[in-house]
Amino acid sequence: MRPLARSLKNHYEPHIFTYSSVFHPSYHTKCRLVELLDKTQAAYIVGHSLGGVLAMQTLCEHPHLQEHVKRLVCLGSPLKGSRVVQKLATVRGGPRLVGQSFNTLHVGCSPWDGKTEVAVIAGNKPQGLGKLFAPFAEENDGTVGISETKLEGVVHHRIVPASHSGLLWCPNTAQLTAHFLKSGCFPTQTPP
Repeated sequence: MRPLARSLKNHYEPHIFTYSSVFHPSYHTKCRLVELLDKTQAAYIVGHSLGGVLAMQTLCEHPHLQEHVKRLVCLGSPLKGSRVVQKLATVRGGPRLVGQSFNTLHVGCSPWDGKTEVAVIAGNKPQGLGKLFAPFAEENDGTVGISETKLEGVVHHRIVPASHSGLLWCPNTAQLTAHFLKSGCFPTQTPP
C-alpha cells in the first residue's frame, strides 16, 4: 500500500493498517480495525484485495462504523469470493497456502446496502499466480476475475489496465481513488 499512500499524500494523511493474512484469523484483524475506527470521527478506507473484503465485512458486522467511515475504495477485492481460493479448497494443502484468511476469501461479502459509499477499482491485466490455480474465462488481473469484484449494491466500479499487484502502482488507480474519496463518484472518463 505504500506506493498508493505516497500518491495520496498530497490530499490525505494515509495511515497504513498492517495485518498478517496468513498467521492471524480474519476476526482478529477485524477487531483491530474496529478499535482503530472507533477512535476516529471520520475516515476513508482504501483496501487492496483481502483488505477490501475485510473492510466491507467489518462495516457490515459493525454498522455503527458506517457513521465514521464515509467512503471505502476496494482495489482488486474479490468481494463475491475468490475463485482461486475456491479452487484451492479442492487441492490438498490448498487452504494452508492461503492461511487464516481462507474462509474470508472463500465466502466474500453480503450485498451492500450500508451508508458508507463504496467503490471498486479492478484490473484487467492477467498477470499473476492466481491463473495457475484457477483459469479465468473472463477479464481478470491474474488473481481476481472482474465479476468477483462486482458486488450487488456497489454502483461505482471502474476497470484499469493493471495486474492485481500493479493496481497499487497504477497512476489511474491513484487518480480514481483520490477523485472518489473527494467527491463520492468517479470522473466520467478514466484518466489517461
